[in-house]
Amino acid sequence: MEHEPGTDGQEEIRVISTTLGQTLEEWAEERRIERGQLTNSRRLLRRFLENRFGPLPDELRQRIDETTDLARLEEAFLQSPSLRSLDELEL
Repeated sequence: MEHEPGTDGQEEIRVISTTLGQTLEEWAEERRIERGQLTNSRRLLRRFLENRFGPLPDELRQRIDETTDLARLEEAFLQSPSLRSLDELEL
């Protein structure tokens, strides 16, 4: 005797599929937003430091571009106005 799923089972599968799809879409959107925030934070930090100290050493530009912690970038930006030299930057 073959078992055919009832409408309750089919409905449950549809709901799970829809929820999973929405969850994946939300996750992807959050990742896009996070990447955008990282890109903007890096750009603003570099621009501020360049305006204040001139061209940045390649090592510092690379360190900024490789930083993936948004809070660290924001903290570095906040400490930037009080820096006397680039060596004081904590990143």
